[in-house]
Amino acid sequence: MKVTVLQVPKFKIDFNFSKKQMADVAIEARTLMAKRTQSGKDIKDRQFKPYSLLYKKSGTPNLTDRGRMIGGLVVNARKNYGKVAIPDAKENNKGEGHQRGIGRLPKREWFGLSPRDENKLMAKVVRPMFNKKVK
Repeated sequence: MKVTVLQVPKFKIDFNFSKKQMADVAIEARTLMAKRTQSGKDIKDRQFKPYSLLYKKSGTPNLTDRGRMIGGLVVNARKNYGKVAIPDAKENNKGEGHQRGIGRLPKREWFGLSPRDENKLMAKVVRPMFNKKVK
């Protein structure tokens, strides 16, 4: 699974965002995604479906049993491009199972940015980057 955080569209102006700047965007996106997921909310900022009665865990589902799936989120960046992905095949499959509701897992769309996450990302990292380039 991977989500492209920001790919700068082609403009007549080359914004020329550095690998470091794009990594900063992707790192913040990863942080927002992990915090929202661990608070028990999906990409539409809705509460996850509750745990089944067969699952021996109570409380708010947060997809953080051992922390390997969310802890396995990595950032990849280059000029004008940043992404968040889970490169480990086992953790990626687990994440996709939750995302799509595969097998006995209920669908819990966690991977990606919610509208609230996008607004926070824009305000904290992306807009300041664009503002510096436009001045």
